[in-house]
Amino acid sequence: MQQLRILQLCNKPPLPAIDGGCIAMLNMAEGLMASGCTVKILAIATDKHPWKPEKISREFLKQTSLDAVYIDTTVKRLPAFLSLFKSSSYNVERFYSLAFEARLVEILARNEFDIIQLESLYVTPYISAIRRMSKAKIILRAHNTESDIWKKNAEEEKDLFKRTWFQDLATKLEKHERNALNLVDVIVPITTQDEERLKYLAGPGKNFHTSTFAMRSSPVPQHGTVQEKTVFHIGAMDWKPNSDGINWLMEKVWPLVLNQVPEAELHLAGKGMDTTQPPAVPNVFLHGEVESAAAFMAQYKVMAVPLHSGGGIKVKVVEGMFAGKPIVTTPVGAEGIAFTQGVDLHVVSAPGEFAEKLIALLKDDTLARESGMNAQKTAAEHHELIRVTEKLCDFYRTILTQ
Repeated sequence: MQQLRILQLCNKPPLPAIDGGCIAMLNMAEGLMASGCTVKILAIATDKHPWKPEKISREFLKQTSLDAVYIDTTVKRLPAFLSLFKSSSYNVERFYSLAFEARLVEILARNEFDIIQLESLYVTPYISAIRRMSKAKIILRAHNTESDIWKKNAEEEKDLFKRTWFQDLATKLEKHERNALNLVDVIVPITTQDEERLKYLAGPGKNFHTSTFAMRSSPVPQHGTVQEKTVFHIGAMDWKPNSDGINWLMEKVWPLVLNQVPEAELHLAGKGMDTTQPPAVPNVFLHGEVESAAAFMAQYKVMAVPLHSGGGIKVKVVEGMFAGKPIVTTPVGAEGIAFTQGVDLHVVSAPGEFAEKLIALLKDDTLARESGMNAQKTAAEHHELIRVTEKLCDFYRTILTQ
């Protein structure tokens, strides 16, 4: 069997794995290597996702020759304002730098690759450099449909100037997305929903292969008895869909839960969380960024994922399923996940329905236990790392013969 040589270009370092995007890229690299591929990783480091090699195992650094180049991607007022009068996408151009391109060219000059996998739309500005230097197949791994996220942000924004700016960003991002889709050889979405949308943007004739998010099944950390009557959420609060979802949960759902289960507690964790301001609603506990997401999740009973925007598969939902947690989420939170309503996931939209499901799981231990066990079984069947990445590698070998 052909051993694939893969260059993984990442818009942020996969380690430390501080958010869902990092986890998705890290798991992909580990799955590819476990499937017999050699993997080299080059990442963009930013202020939001800094390069911290001291926090990465020597083994992983050696296996992947992981390297990163810093780019200042912070939004600056003047360039952001001037972008309104330009045709290019401000979202994307912030991730381009001559230094990163020079490092990429150096790598391509010294190494041959079969596959160059672009992790997200934000590394597509380097396609022309790749074409000059390599004959490898270029794969765009689409974690979501980026322009749709910004369209949703614009729809939900109440401030007139911000809404206008978001609409402009979405329009230009969609234009870039269309162009980029037609510059790569293959598009690998994470969900079938994104595949349908991206097929529309790309037009006919493009090669697609959906490959879901996957992870290794590992023993659930033990923390003694799970705290009863507890609900939890973990997710980066500097990602707008998460912060919007949590605001919705606390304002519209949690008071309904407390009305029926007054002793219930809501525990929130994630980077970018402001823990200095007490929540406006009772029985809410802010933990901020935690050292171990798995250890945090193990302590509490019911997982809530109240997302109403954001594309791609929701890593936190799959993690919760592998951990055997009963989960209440929205249709957006369940996108890309195989589930049976009320068996392994509880998927609802309205605040009253969301509260009703949380209350039922808090009160009924048998329902909670069975839901968690079913979720764990479904995750093992559809999101097991080696199974998913071996299928992807087989697909890559097929396209190399075309």
